[in-house]
Amino acid sequence: MRGLNKLIHAAALITILCVISCKKTDPIENTPSPDTNTNVPSNNYNPPAVTFLAPVQGFVTDDANNPVSGVEVKTGNKTATTDINGYFKIDNAPFTGDFCYLRASKKGFFTGSTTIHGKAGSDFAADLVIQPQQYIASFPAVQGNTVALQGGSSVVFPANGFVTSTGAAYTGNVNIAAVHLNPEAKNFSSLIPGGDLRAFDANNQNVQLFSYGMLNVEMRDDAGNLLQLAKGKKATLTMPVPQTLLSNAPTTIPLWYFDDVKGIWIEEGSATMQGNNYVGTVAHFTAWNWDQPFPPSMIKGKVVDDAGNPVQHIVLKVNQTYVTTDSKGEFKVLVIAGSDVTIDYLDKINETFFGVNIKAKAPQENETLDLGKIVFSAGTQITTTVKNCDGSVFTGYALLRFGNLNKNLPISNSKCTFNISTLGVGDAELIFFSSDLVNQQSKKFTVPTTPSKKDLGEVFVCAGNNLIEYFSFTYQKIGGEPVRVRIFTPALSFYEYKIPDKLSWIEMTNGIDTPQGMSIRVHSENKPGTYTITSQDPSSSFYYSGVDENNTSIILLSNNMTITFTEFRERFGGAWNLVSGTFSGTAKLGSEDVVITNGSFRTKGL
Repeated sequence: MRGLNKLIHAAALITILCVISCKKTDPIENTPSPDTNTNVPSNNYNPPAVTFLAPVQGFVTDDANNPVSGVEVKTGNKTATTDINGYFKIDNAPFTGDFCYLRASKKGFFTGSTTIHGKAGSDFAADLVIQPQQYIASFPAVQGNTVALQGGSSVVFPANGFVTSTGAAYTGNVNIAAVHLNPEAKNFSSLIPGGDLRAFDANNQNVQLFSYGMLNVEMRDDAGNLLQLAKGKKATLTMPVPQTLLSNAPTTIPLWYFDDVKGIWIEEGSATMQGNNYVGTVAHFTAWNWDQPFPPSMIKGKVVDDAGNPVQHIVLKVNQTYVTTDSKGEFKVLVIAGSDVTIDYLDKINETFFGVNIKAKAPQENETLDLGKIVFSAGTQITTTVKNCDGSVFTGYALLRFGNLNKNLPISNSKCTFNISTLGVGDAELIFFSSDLVNQQSKKFTVPTTPSKKDLGEVFVCAGNNLIEYFSFTYQKIGGEPVRVRIFTPALSFYEYKIPDKLSWIEMTNGIDTPQGMSIRVHSENKPGTYTITSQDPSSSFYYSGVDENNTSIILLSNNMTITFTEFRERFGGAWNLVSGTFSGTAKLGSEDVVITNGSFRTKGL
C-alpha cells in the first residue's frame, strides 16, 4: 500500500486503487438488448394447473461459472433478481403438476432455463446458466447470408426474409448472435433450454427426448430489437452429428423448437442426414433441437449419508440431464421409458464427477421407479448449522472459498451441507450472507486429507456485527440508459488516510485479475457531513475503475460530486466502526460526460 500512496501523491486526480484477486467475466461488447424471444408459433400444449407453492432458491452463472448479477429469474407470475453473487430466491414458486419451470434473462446473454420436479413440503434449489451473446455476423436483410458457427454448424438466411416484431418488412442490417450446443460438451446438461428435455410431439403426446445437438439463434436490428423470419421464408440449418452418436443416428430426425414461455420442446419439421450432418429448414427462431422422441417415465429416490441423514441440494447427472435433490434429499427426474440409466454425483466445487455411476433400468411408459434410499459416501462431506443470533432459522446462502475457487451454496432450514472430491489442499472458508445482504459471518476450516465427514458446528449470524461491505452507483450518458455498478464481496477492503491539512483519502476496492475499486478524496473532518468534489480543486476527486452490470470495463473521473458521510470513524487511535455514505454528481467516462446517481457505500474498515 505504501507504493500506492506514493502514486496518489503524484497524481492529483487519481486516488488509491488497491488490487485484490477476484474472478470476473471478460467484457462483452456490442451486446443485444435485454428482451427475450417469445415470438413463437401457437401450439396445442397446455401446462398443468398449479398444484402447490414452494420456496425455490439458487444461483445464476455464466458458462465460465462466474456469478451474474441483475438477472431476472421468472416462474409463472413470480419474479426475482439475482444479487451480486448471482443468488435469487422465490418464496412461493408455482409448481404446475409436479414441476416448476424457471427462466433467467439479462441483456447481453442468451436466456437460460431449467425445470424442477418435486412435491409439496420441500425447499428446492436450482442452478441456471446463461451464455454471453456476441454478434458473429452482420449483413443486409435484402441479401441474406450463410453464417458459420463454431463446431461446424451453419445457418443459411434467406434474402428479403425478415420482419420486425410488429410483422413489418425489414430491410436494414441483420445482426446474428448464435451458439451451437454439443451433447459431447462437458457443460451440455447445464445449458439445455428447459433442463429436462420434456417435449410435445406432432401427435399431441408428451415425449422424452434424446438430443443430437441444439442451435440457439437470435436475429436483431442495429438498435438491438428482435427480428423474425417473414411468413413463407425459411432458413436452412446444418449441424454435425457428434462422433460418439454417429453410429446410432437415424437417417431422418424430428426438429423441435423451444417454447420459452411454456418451457417445453415442440415438434416442427425434420432434418435428414447428409454426410455426417443433419440438414433441415425452419420458419422461425427460438432454440432448435435435433432429437429422437421416446415414451417418458420417471425415476425418483432419496440421497442420504452413511448415518441416514438427507443429502440436500446435491446435483445428480442422469444420462443427458441434471437434477438437484431438495431439502429432504429427494429427487424426481424424467427419463426415457425402458432405457438404461446411469446416475452420478457432480462435485459442484470442482465441476467434476465422483464416478459412482449408479445403474438403473427405467420403468415402462408413464410409470415411476422408486430407487429408495441411495447412500452417498463418496468424497468428504462438510456440514454446518447456520442460525440467527436469537437461534431462529437463518435465511440466506453461503460462499465457499476453497483454494483458487469461489463457489456459492444454498442453505435450507439452517443447514448447509456440501460434498467435495478434492482433499488436503489446506484451509477453506465459508462466508454466510443473509438474503437481504445486511449481515454476514464467516467460518474457516481445514479440508480433511482423507474422505470423511466434518461437522463445523453452529454458526450464528448476528445483525449489526458483520455488516456487508459494498459500493454501488448508477451512471448515465446523455441520451443513454442508466447503467448500474455494484461491487459487493467479502474481499472488499477499506482504507482511510489522513494528513495534517485534514485531507482524507477513502478507498474501497475489490478485483480479480484487474484493479477494480472506488476511491474518494476530500477535505473532511472525519465525521458525518456533506463535502464537495470539484474539477477546479485538484486535491479532491472521485475515481472508479472496473466493470458495470453489463461487464463493460469503465474508468470514471469526477467533475463535480457531492459526498455525504452518514457515519465516519477515524482509523488511527481506536477500533473502526461502520463507515457509510452517499454520493451523486457528474463524472467523465473517457471524453463523455455522465451523471452519477444513487451512489452509496458501506464498510467496516480495517
